[in-house]
Amino acid sequence: MVIELYQLPYSAPCLQVRMVGKILNIPIETKHLDLEKGEHLKPEFLKINPFHCIPTMVDDGFALWER
Repeated sequence: MVIELYQLPYSAPCLQVRMVGKILNIPIETKHLDLEKGEHLKPEFLKINPFHCIPTMVDDGFALWER
């Protein structure tokens, strides 16, 4: 099972999530969100995270985000 990580590549909190995944050998599929284009405000992402913040992780339908 792969964890989906909605993120920005140069965001420090997102980097921390990727580093922990690498240390614990957890497969992570990164999904880039372009905040300048408003991708974090699209209805598809708001269903996952109504607070539209990153990083957001999804594991088998369970979403977890930093707030």
